Amino acid sequence: MTVVDRLAGLSPEKRRLLETRMRMAKEAAPSSTGPELRARPRPDGTAPLSFAQQRMWVLDRMDPGTAAWNIPTPLRIRGALDVAALEHALNALRERHESLRTTFAERDGEPVQVIHPYVPVPLSVEDLSAVPEEVRHDEMERRVYAESNRGFDLARGPLFRAGLIRLEPLDHVLTTVTHHAVSDGWSMGVIQRELHALYGAFTAGLPNPLTAPALQYADFAAWQREWLAGERLASSLAYWRRALEGAPPAMELPTDRPRPAVRTNRGDRADVELTLAASQAVRDLALRENATLFAVLLAAARIVLSRWSGETDLVIGTPTAGRLRVETEGVVGYFVNTLALRTRLDGDPTFRELVHRERDTVLDAFSHQEVPFERVVEELKVPRDPARHPVFQSVLSLQNAVTQAQELGGLQVEPEHPGYEGNKFDLAFEVHETEGVLGLVADYAVELFDLATVERILRHFRRVLEQGAADPDRRLSRFELMDDAERGAALALRGPARDWPFAPVHEAFALQAARTPAAFAVDAPDGSRSYAELDARASTLAAELRARGVGRGMLAAVFLERSADLPAALLGVLRSGAACVPIDPTYPPERVRWMLEDSRAAAVLTTNALAAALPATSSTLLLLDAVEAAAAADPVAPDTTESSPEAGVREGGLRVVVAANSFARPAEDDTEPSASSGHDPPADRALDPADLAYVIYTSGSTGRPKGAAIPHGALANHMRWMQDAFPLGAGDRVLQKTPVSFDASVWEFWAPLLSGATLVMGGPDAHRDPAALAAETAERGITTLQLVPTLLRAVLDEPAFARARTLRRLFAGGEALPAEFARRAAEAIPALEVVNLYGPTETCIDATAHVFASSDPSSVVPLGAPIANLRAYVLDARLEPVPALVAGELWIA
Repeated sequence: MTVVDRLAGLSPEKRRLLETRMRMAKEAAPSSTGPELRARPRPDGTAPLSFAQQRMWVLDRMDPGTAAWNIPTPLRIRGALDVAALEHALNALRERHESLRTTFAERDGEPVQVIHPYVPVPLSVEDLSAVPEEVRHDEMERRVYAESNRGFDLARGPLFRAGLIRLEPLDHVLTTVTHHAVSDGWSMGVIQRELHALYGAFTAGLPNPLTAPALQYADFAAWQREWLAGERLASSLAYWRRALEGAPPAMELPTDRPRPAVRTNRGDRADVELTLAASQAVRDLALRENATLFAVLLAAARIVLSRWSGETDLVIGTPTAGRLRVETEGVVGYFVNTLALRTRLDGDPTFRELVHRERDTVLDAFSHQEVPFERVVEELKVPRDPARHPVFQSVLSLQNAVTQAQELGGLQVEPEHPGYEGNKFDLAFEVHETEGVLGLVADYAVELFDLATVERILRHFRRVLEQGAADPDRRLSRFELMDDAERGAALALRGPARDWPFAPVHEAFALQAARTPAAFAVDAPDGSRSYAELDARASTLAAELRARGVGRGMLAAVFLERSADLPAALLGVLRSGAACVPIDPTYPPERVRWMLEDSRAAAVLTTNALAAALPATSSTLLLLDAVEAAAAADPVAPDTTESSPEAGVREGGLRVVVAANSFARPAEDDTEPSASSGHDPPADRALDPADLAYVIYTSGSTGRPKGAAIPHGALANHMRWMQDAFPLGAGDRVLQKTPVSFDASVWEFWAPLLSGATLVMGGPDAHRDPAALAAETAERGITTLQLVPTLLRAVLDEPAFARARTLRRLFAGGEALPAEFARRAAEAIPALEVVNLYGPTETCIDATAHVFASSDPSSVVPLGAPIANLRAYVLDARLEPVPALVAGELWIA
């Protein structure tokens, strides 16, 4: 029957599909068949290596004896096995195929194949029939696994070995293992077919039924070296240079664990299936688009890998049989080649358009498939990286050959899983067709991925295929990888909901001062203050500000060094109704001028000594030492209700308009003392959660500092969460060492003052001298400390840190926290709790928190979960949630 006759008998759909595949196969064929492929004499028993073998030899030299390139094929054989006939058949295979008795040697600095004369090899038999039945199968699997993962010595060989395990008289397992340097997947099919034919003949007492091979792999290797030379090689390599020029050096997929410096090639497998209807829809799409099923699968795989990696220029590998001449179909050897398929996803194409791009990419690549991948790698001068496969780290293959039941001379034969762990890539996708159903399989590197992660990637692969087949005009940006359950989980990252009554921090402090008036609130190098003293001092400053017309809706700058007066100044500003603008006195004058002008600060709280360092400003100056002297002379507090804004105009030259205040009733709490201490201005009650509490100026990545404005509601929520999550008490001492211009200083001030603990003001070098900081922590009985990881590392090296036995909690923030630092801190001080805090200044100090545990596998301590009443989202450029592990932008609400 001719091809035309066969086409005439098919349905129109199948006829069109077959015609498409025939045309594509013709177009993909190499443009030249090359010189004659013939047998060659080998008088000294050696032959050159093929290009593929040469790379395999180099890889083995880098990792001698690795099992990564083993090809194990264990078979379960049930029935009356003739062991002698099986041994005879295996030896006949060795005699027929030179590859099965080849090793590799180095001659004059170059590797060569050494083809050994045929010598029969006895078949080793292990008898497990006496092993108790309940453990026999496990023992068999253990031995099959051990044999499958036992490495080869390429110089000594043999590179093909076989062993038989007897479970019962009628139940055996035959394990054959070859090295990839002398075999490939196609070759194993040749070996099994010939083994069946030979065993069948020998059990029947017949001679070898197979004709002697006309060619051996060594003939192909010599032919390849002749053909791939000169203009032919130059032309093909030029194509691959153009195709891969400028391609990313690696696809960086997010992984569950850091990539090791050297790959171990350990792998495992995961799989999912499409429904029969979805499988048919995918095939129908390929038919309609005049493309192969592989092109559709490649388009879907590329979308998934693009979303996971965040890249739009991707190279994916695909294996090919590499047998471009019909004469090689029955030859055992390493023919398989791998093609690098590069497609860009720019322009947000539709799925249909991407399938067309993939179709063209595949056709071009297959028309130049005669160049071994190893030669392409050499041409591109890809640097060797023992941590990853060169050019591409993910591959896709379609296995749609019909699988038939096997038998061996009338015996039932079925594959046995080898438990083989070899894996050459980060991810290797295989798609199988079984009775019309597409099965998606992924072999993956266990040193990088967890099973759950790879299963999620496969589910995304399936969803993209389903969506693409149902709506091929959908643009890539509109594909949804996650189902409803996974999307819901991605949106569920939120802190505990807490309905706390609003209480500004200065009110909360007043309540604490009423509870513990005599307790030490501040311990500073220039003196200490009790809660009552700090409360009184803050009220005096608030009254002075009010007298100068500073109040709600305004900002007041605090320009002070670390001292006992610093927390009083911050409290005083808030009690006046204004918001704080903390400014570090060590800042350059131009930066200070910019902050004062940009914030339009109505007043600046400072001292006589520091006022001289201030640039010229129209802001009212409130000199704390002058206020203290006046208060000492007249201890009666001013009546703030009678204050006139004209005082501000008279003393500071600043015209101030004071807005009318509405008085809101504070949250009722019968268990708390009254917040009114006799010093608080009545305007405290008028504050709203949306009113500003402070403005922190960031470092100015755009060239100028930017003010992040934080409302009272956010500050009150943060401090209430912190006291709930990490409570402080009367015996705690918190070191304030962060410069006041950084938001980390905010919680250092308020956390102790709202809980009855002591705020310990650090010395002038506490934030920059590791030795001084470690000594202060140990000598001043600090219980709670916050450090940026960079400073933490330096402090850990100080002997004094180990003496800080009072320290019970260490907060880290501002940078990624290496787990090594956290572990060292916990080891230095037993029972120390290490907490990783994260949050942009705009979210009020911290947005997430994570308590370090020594069992955490990550090399970097996680950011953790959102704090109370906050939500966190990881979103892509379309503001859609991304799957777990996938990189995106962190959005905080």
